[in-house]
Amino acid sequence: MNEMQLMAAQLRLERSHALALARACAGSSGGPPALREAAAAYLACILGWFQQRDARLVQLAQRRAADEPGRSLGAALAVPADSAAALALLAEQPGQGWQVLARFLEGPWSQRREALEQWLRAHARVADWRTVTGLTAEVILEERGLWSRAEPLLPGKAAPAAAGSPP
Repeated sequence: MNEMQLMAAQLRLERSHALALARACAGSSGGPPALREAAAAYLACILGWFQQRDARLVQLAQRRAADEPGRSLGAALAVPADSAAALALLAEQPGQGWQVLARFLEGPWSQRREALEQWLRAHARVADWRTVTGLTAEVILEERGLWSRAEPLLPGKAAPAAAGSPP
């Protein structure tokens, strides 16, 4: 796997984790408070990173505005389904916010993300990927840490054994 493929795989992983958490919290019971707290922490961080990535993509689009790839990137960025909108949905609609957020992440947000990543795959150089994604070892470890706190709380996952408990 080359470096761009590794970065694309990390972005897909972050998206799939965000969707899994939003779906779990959107379930009929909304999940336990610990799940909602872990999901909110994960989503706030990850969606914030995607918003920062979009800002860096805007800068890239401005540098390429005169050429056709720049125009197609600008069109994808203009779709009003960014990560700030996703976080606002959750904050604006208490109670049913998780359901609204899950539908938004599954639909418009994922479609926008896929269009942006497709553009990157077709038109960006490795240096562009590095700049836009901002992926570093520290970022990946932070994502993994947030996910490791949330994943065991998902429905159907076995809760981790308490320290000192027999296996």
